[in-house]
Amino acid sequence: MSSKRPLYLFGVVFLSIGMSLPQLAFLSIEGSRVAQDSLLIGRFDWNQIRGLRLGVSPYLGRLSRAEFWQDRFIYSNQSSKTPQSQGWDLTVWSLDPETGELVDLGWKVPADHRRVPTVIGDELWLANSSINGEPPWTIESMQQEAFKLIDGDWHPSPFPSYVSKSANPWVERQWISLNRNPALIESTDDGILVSSMKDGRWDTGRFVVLPSSNRTWTIGGTPISFNGARSIRVLTSGNQLHTFIESDGRILYRAGFDLWPESTTMLVHNPLKHRDVAQFNPIKECASALRVANADTELAPWSLVRAEISESMFWRDQPTAMLIDGQPAVMIVDGLKTTNPMGNVYRFDGQTWSMFATQPLPLGAVHFRTVTCHDGQKSYVVVTTTMGKESLYSVDGHGIRPTAAKLKRIFSFPPLYIECLMLALSPAALLTYGLLFGGGIWFLMRWYTTRNYEFGNQSVKLASLGRRSLARLIDITLVILTTALLGWVMTQGFDWDAFAEAFARNVDHPTIHTAQNVAIPLGLWIVASVIAIILMQGLWGITPGKWCCGLRALRTTLRPCGIARSLLREIFLAFDSCGFFCWAPGIACIALTQNRQRLGDLLADTIVVETTRT
Repeated sequence: MSSKRPLYLFGVVFLSIGMSLPQLAFLSIEGSRVAQDSLLIGRFDWNQIRGLRLGVSPYLGRLSRAEFWQDRFIYSNQSSKTPQSQGWDLTVWSLDPETGELVDLGWKVPADHRRVPTVIGDELWLANSSINGEPPWTIESMQQEAFKLIDGDWHPSPFPSYVSKSANPWVERQWISLNRNPALIESTDDGILVSSMKDGRWDTGRFVVLPSSNRTWTIGGTPISFNGARSIRVLTSGNQLHTFIESDGRILYRAGFDLWPESTTMLVHNPLKHRDVAQFNPIKECASALRVANADTELAPWSLVRAEISESMFWRDQPTAMLIDGQPAVMIVDGLKTTNPMGNVYRFDGQTWSMFATQPLPLGAVHFRTVTCHDGQKSYVVVTTTMGKESLYSVDGHGIRPTAAKLKRIFSFPPLYIECLMLALSPAALLTYGLLFGGGIWFLMRWYTTRNYEFGNQSVKLASLGRRSLARLIDITLVILTTALLGWVMTQGFDWDAFAEAFARNVDHPTIHTAQNVAIPLGLWIVASVIAIILMQGLWGITPGKWCCGLRALRTTLRPCGIARSLLREIFLAFDSCGFFCWAPGIACIALTQNRQRLGDLLADTIVVETTRT
């Protein structure tokens, strides 16, 4: 009989609440996130519950982040420790985009601070990763930690010191060579800021002249609206600059760019909001003659690559611009939400843009990066799928084609699979956590309660909490393992990568239908297994787990349980375990009732007793 002593009641309640804390915290955090996301989008989105927003945040591989120098991809990684460096050495690798040949360049520098290759014009540096926008968002403190490649060897050299004008850690930055001097292009809240170095000093505060954002423009009959800061890409070919900007899913191009001068202090702080102010009239030193008086000419240097909006514009950091035979070109991807995404290359002949080549892209393609060879004759496109798989394509005067490079995925297992594995292991972690508190309740029950149960002349022992928990664990594990084994047999040769890509991108694909065809028999197997357990318990009072632990489910009259009562107690197991998410309610109910009954037992009028296996 359960004790009503205050200490016992307090202990059970306290341990039950402690057992529920991880689940309560998870529900609180996820519920808050879903509510916030629903408010942002104005409606409830089931995909927020599913949590698969991988198309927005692809797992980028090496080439998606590597520098491109002397027509090869350059990246670094840490190697073994050496006594000389008293830390990790940094090894620099190069990859041939045509063959995929990976070469250790034999350049090793101390890696006490993480450095990454950085290209400015024809110069190659190893500088702290803060250059790419990570904290502290300024590279001024990294001068003594940078190395410059001179005559095939690394030499400590101060990196061009520059304090970012933007406090945003995710701002787009691009290093270029402007008049053979280092220059940095940044997207700010007000526009595109260009800072260049001359004679060892930074000339800051110059903004790229862009069409005004306070009106709608028309190019070739297509209305264009410019809203906020633009995504920009600047390519250099000799002394020629090629500027690409993206706005509202379209790309515009012009040769070179114009800058507002540094002396225009009003514009340094907020160039776009003051575009229509008469203060522009007295500016004499501006490289561009564009003013409000002749505002229609603001679009004169710009050309529109394609009138149709492409969804691929929303799935990358910068316009996918490139050079082919010295001429500007852009790759625009259509059909991202289909099983057959298509990369379309458009080329500019000096007057108009026209379709140049097309290339089918891998399923799940979501991130695109373009790089151009130093002579501007050939370019490469790196395509990354949602699962982090990279493909490399060459674009030249003959068209676009896949290269012979066989790229290895940077992850032995895609991060999505690791996340799924962690999700599968979460119940095990919660179970381990719950055992600590469940063990405390079990100890209290042994100390404060009795196990004897009598009905008429018959006397039995009520099952302990430990045995009941182990028996239930065996039943659940048996169903899971047999289902997993059956699923493994049925999915031999199944393309899991394609399925993961199609599922994450929510596109129709044969693997989706195959998975559905597999899920149906697996679901039937689970239903059949549960029915078998219910029948065994109803007819003989046992399940595989109860048989192993020497337990039996009986009516309170000590008669056989019966199928109907067995079904009722298993149905209400979902309430006792909160949908198999938290077992605290059932455990607390067992500890606080006279005959160690959970809610399902109370409704079905059953008890679980110890018996001898037969």
